[in-house]
Parts: sequence; C-alpha cells; structure tokens
Amino acid sequence: MIKSIYILLITCLLISCEKIDIKLINSSPTTDLDVNHTTKKAQIIAYLNRMGQTDSVIVGQNIGHADGSLNYGHFNNLEKAPGVLAVDLGYDDYNRNYSELITYIENHVSKNGIVSVSFHMPNPYNRKEVRNKDKFKYSLLFTEGNTTNKNLKALLNNIGNFLQTLKDKHIITIVRLYPEMNGGWFWWGNNKNWPTQQEFKSLWSYSHNYLVEERKLDNLLFVYCVNYQYSTAVKPVDYFYPGDEYVDIVGMDYYQNDLTNINQNNSLTTLSATNKPLVMCEIGPASSNGTFDNLTYLGLLNYTKIAYFVAWHSWKNDKWAIESNQNSSELLNNSKIITRDKIKQL
Repeated sequence: MIKSIYILLITCLLISCEKIDIKLINSSPTTDLDVNHTTKKAQIIAYLNRMGQTDSVIVGQNIGHADGSLNYGHFNNLEKAPGVLAVDLGYDDYNRNYSELITYIENHVSKNGIVSVSFHMPNPYNRKEVRNKDKFKYSLLFTEGNTTNKNLKALLNNIGNFLQTLKDKHIITIVRLYPEMNGGWFWWGNNKNWPTQQEFKSLWSYSHNYLVEERKLDNLLFVYCVNYQYSTAVKPVDYFYPGDEYVDIVGMDYYQNDLTNINQNNSLTTLSATNKPLVMCEIGPASSNGTFDNLTYLGLLNYTKIAYFVAWHSWKNDKWAIESNQNSSELLNNSKIITRDKIKQL
C-alpha cells in the first residue's frame, strides 16, 4: 500500500498530471474460439488449486511498465527464472509497438511459464492519469455515445489488441483488472467519491464482457486483486467482488517488511472463502533500499492456499525486485519455491 501511493505520486509528478491523448487503434479481431484455450485455462486453474494445497509456492516477478520502464534483467539476471512473468502495460492509452515484449512473453510461456498482465488506465472522464479523483458519474462509463464511454471503449479496445496478439499465439493470460479497487487511490475506487458496490461491479462486468464476449478473447483468466485491508480507510477485500462468474482467481497486494499483518482484518481468510485460486499479485517490502531479505517470502508457505506470489519491479533508486534484494539465490534454490523449470507441463 505504501509503495503504491509513493510510486504513483512520483508518476503523477513526472507526467504533471496532464491529460493523456487517447487514440483508438484499429483492430481486426479474430472471432474464432479455440476449444484448446478452454482446456488450457482449466488446466492452469487446476494447477493453481493444486499448488494452493501443497507446501510449495510459485515465485513470480514483475518486469515493469510497458510504457517506458520494462526491465528484462529482473528475469535474465536471476540464476533461475521465476514461474510467473508479470507485466503492467502502464499509464497511457496503449498505443504502442509491443513486439519485443510479446516475444519475451512467448518465450517464457514456451518454457511452461505463467503470464500475468495488468494496466493502470487513465481516467476516461477527463483523460488524466490513473490517480486522478475528479468527481464524475459512474453511469457515464456505460452510457453509449458520450465522451467518457468512448474513451473507456478506446482504452479497452487498445488493451484488447494486445491481448488479441497473445490469443493468436495461444497464450493463456491472467488479466489483473482494475487492481487495488478497495484502496481508494485510483479513479475506479476513488475514496473522495467511492463508487457504490453495484457501480464498480458494472464497470468490471462491462469490461469483462467487452473482452470476452465482444472481442472473443477466450485466452483470458481474470484475477480480482485487492489491497490488503490495513485499516478501516480501506474497503473490506470482498466489498467490490463482482461475482464468481466474472472472476477466475482472487489475489491481494501487500507491502510490509514482514508478513505479520498479511491477514489483517481477515484479508486472506475472506479471499480464501471464495474457493478460487488465491495469489499474491504484488508483494514486497515497505522500504525499498535493497536490504529486504527475500527469504521472508518463505513465510507465505504458512498460508497453504497461496499458489503464487509476484515481487514488484525495481524503479530508479527503489529496489523491490528479487534481484535487487538479499538472498535471491537462496530463495530461488529453496526446495519449496517453484521456479519456471519446476513447473510441470500445463
């Protein structure tokens, strides 16, 4: 949580909170559905469920934002590749050439790796960055023809184009939709103008249905990922849960120097009750000076339902990546840590 606020404050300063140009990228989606994608998704969910019942956990690493801060070294510099490759498309309108990233993802998946993609889209109401909290009516997001709706559809279209490329390569992708919605710091979970539960659920289902039903992206698994409830200023972790039919995996973000508070306000217990695979979408130290002991992550083994965890990427002088902190080799070589080479054929 502390990390999330800090990094977004810096991001806001860098881009001066100016309006972001949202351009609609032409798309030529393939509408054919592939039964093999359905089978593969079921295999991944089954594998994550099995992992959650063992005394092992899959290690993951985020490699940055695709709008300027990708760091492939977070994987390449480690003696063993993490099992989960996570990437965030960033803060802009996703009007980019992602060919290098897609090739990297393809190589990871060819070696039995798992991939997770997230994005911090700008506010469709005013085109300002993701942390903007200008008040607007949520209904504008779903009212066809108005500017807010057009901006949202353009953003989803451009994200869909990226995910379409992965579909064409038969890559099953875990999509982290509207992360940390209970925290209050992003426009989709604005603590100055909290959406109602139904309003957020409508945003989630609208976005889900666009990608799955309209774009026919049958290669996606959706993870509902909250921030742990560290105080009553944060909504309970299940407050915005959109429903089982829209969620395949549940997850949580947690930044502290130890795991003492990881189940604060029953955050993990509540998510576990959904009976979906449980993951740590982002995890890392509260301070990021490189002194964090990666072996701290072994404490996650005390929570047997956690299937994988993803360490955040390092950024400028802030060190969150596994390679940037202490005992990375000892972590990756621990018998209970599942690196990519240990993942069975999915």
